[in-house]
Amino acid sequence: MVVGLLAAPGLAEDIAGRLARDLPPRLDERFPRYAWLFVVRTDVRAGPAGVGVDLVRLTRERMLAEGWGLAICLTEQPLHVGRRPVTAHASVALGVGVASWPALGAVALDDRVRDTVLRLIEGLLRGRDVRVVDGAVRGNLRLLVGMIRSNRPWALTVRLSRAIVAALGGAAFAIVSPGVWQVADGASAVRLLLLAVASVLLTSASLIVAHDLWERSPARRSVRGSPS
Repeated sequence: MVVGLLAAPGLAEDIAGRLARDLPPRLDERFPRYAWLFVVRTDVRAGPAGVGVDLVRLTRERMLAEGWGLAICLTEQPLHVGRRPVTAHASVALGVGVASWPALGAVALDDRVRDTVLRLIEGLLRGRDVRVVDGAVRGNLRLLVGMIRSNRPWALTVRLSRAIVAALGGAAFAIVSPGVWQVADGASAVRLLLLAVASVLLTSASLIVAHDLWERSPARRSVRGSPS
């Protein structure tokens, strides 16, 4: 049984590589009639660049082109049914599963991804459609933590080290400057609060406009390509 793992380049690809090594022995215990072979392939559309792409169809087309028996897509995109995050889902009719690894959080990630993919493969082999849906609050918190790990903001912090040093230098100058303290002492608490809020909003708006980060929220709907 050849199983294709389709993942976005980067962290998802690394996770898929470890799965390709760890899963065959575990599947041998559950399904000894098969000789298991895992193949890892990358596709940028499985990551943030593929927003709006039907991941089930994408994985199905890749499975047919490569001649795999089953296919699992490890995506960095969040999946939802209404407001509830979906960890994974699989369609027996198509022989395809999709797992959103950020929805599994950041603690013991490899173990959780492995167990989720095992569940998808087992469901496909036993002829059962699978949909793993977490609770709304817990699932969204876990998804938030997973998305932070996926985007790795600390890497951006390292690249912005010079700008951070300059900002800290400006802040230190403001702290020791008596003129700044005199202005702050003469302003009311309401004015200081309004200035703080305005500065945060202006900084956020500048970042969004400068880097074209504004996106319209897609209409809420069930996961595309998920089993009914």
